[in-house]
Amino acid sequence: MIFDVDVKGALSIKNLYPEAILVFIDVPYDELVRRLKNRNTETPEEIEKRISRIKMESELKNRFDFIVDNSKGIETAVNEVESIINKYIKN
Repeated sequence: MIFDVDVKGALSIKNLYPEAILVFIDVPYDELVRRLKNRNTETPEEIEKRISRIKMESELKNRFDFIVDNSKGIETAVNEVESIINKYIKN
């Protein structure tokens, strides 16, 4: 099964199912802020709230099994996640 959850949810799943593989999708802070602002889908207050949450989540990324760099674009990140999934499906 594949779940898209926040960091706390992922760590809760890992606690219940230690065999679960956690993948953290990461992007450099400056790039993340740029993307959020360019979307024009959130108010400045909502962006600040998301940035605060993301800072907290980034501090926990070392508890994940894999960290995928999303700064090179979605296609590259998807390919890396697919490789991780395929590795575990084959085993």
